[in-house]
Amino acid sequence: MSRWGRGLRLAAAAAFFLLAAGCLPKAATEGEAPPAASPPEVTSTIPPEGVLYRMPLPYRPGQGQPPWEKVSRVDRARFELGLMALSRKTFPPETHLYEDGQLLSAEEIGDWLKPYDPEQNPVGLNDPAYRPSPSGNVFQFFWEQDYLDAQTGALAGVTVGMVLNPTVDVPAEPQAAGQGAMNPWIARPLKPEELDRYARDAGEKIARRLREKGVDGPIVLGAYLASPRTAFEPGHFFLTGELAKGAAGGVRYTPVSERYLLLPALQVSEADKRLSLVFDEFKEALERAFPQFLSVVGLARLDGDRLLELDATITASYRSQGQVMGLAEYAATLVTDRFPPEADVEVIVQSASRPIALIVRPPGKEAFVHLFRQ
Repeated sequence: MSRWGRGLRLAAAAAFFLLAAGCLPKAATEGEAPPAASPPEVTSTIPPEGVLYRMPLPYRPGQGQPPWEKVSRVDRARFELGLMALSRKTFPPETHLYEDGQLLSAEEIGDWLKPYDPEQNPVGLNDPAYRPSPSGNVFQFFWEQDYLDAQTGALAGVTVGMVLNPTVDVPAEPQAAGQGAMNPWIARPLKPEELDRYARDAGEKIARRLREKGVDGPIVLGAYLASPRTAFEPGHFFLTGELAKGAAGGVRYTPVSERYLLLPALQVSEADKRLSLVFDEFKEALERAFPQFLSVVGLARLDGDRLLELDATITASYRSQGQVMGLAEYAATLVTDRFPPEADVEVIVQSASRPIALIVRPPGKEAFVHLFRQ
């Protein structure tokens, strides 16, 4: 993802990823329990905020990597890191390692994405009533994340993300398609209750199939609604579920009230007026202090009405490193003074061609400034 600096944040996270050495055995085949693994050698400890997972080395790519370029608008970093965030309560980073999914192959996930057919494809999870394509059916793809016991390296549990489309393609009526129409399909938005039903039903089946593969630990599920390709806001999670360790069925689901707001905003709801005003004041204060051409844009992630994250980008032309330093330090002061301390705030200061400074204010902590060396 390359908007508002979140892509840089993922790159920074990768650079500081704390790793654990050692290879793990290959994933179990269907019907077999995952084999025990040799204890990995842990090289460092998780930082106090517990943001990052350690990983086993050498790195192994996931078996069921989706064709990102063929699916609709998915903010990949937000989706992957969001799944980790949903998993942290069940698989704490202090006691678990992370690895890209090793149980589900690309072929297996491909069969799940095909329409259900009782004879030809009984494992299909997509509805045969809709156009069988990544952007025309209910589910775009499924993503597996594995969590390992940090002491033994054994598989402790699995998280699976489900990416759903906001619309589906249904057959057009003859008069709507027209004589000789090139595309006999029309898009229909999926209602919230339909999305919820599809996600819950697929989640139960996925959890049962993982149990059949020998996964005895907790299984976490996350349902993510992709954005239309024309939208500026990223997609968001709307449902999470968990099947407890050893349970054969009965996933417990919890709605997720994640949403995004572009800033500055021309029109906002009553609930967002306060946040919009605070951001406008932040922007205006920067413009008064540095009156040359300067633009400030942001993207807020909210849980209901509560600000969780704010990613902002300040773009301007700079005459000196002193000017960059002064602007970055002033922006850091404004972040501390104006935005709620429990929010995770990141500000990228950049020219038209490159990033120049990074301001990070983790929840409950002091803001710090990093100037990039060029």
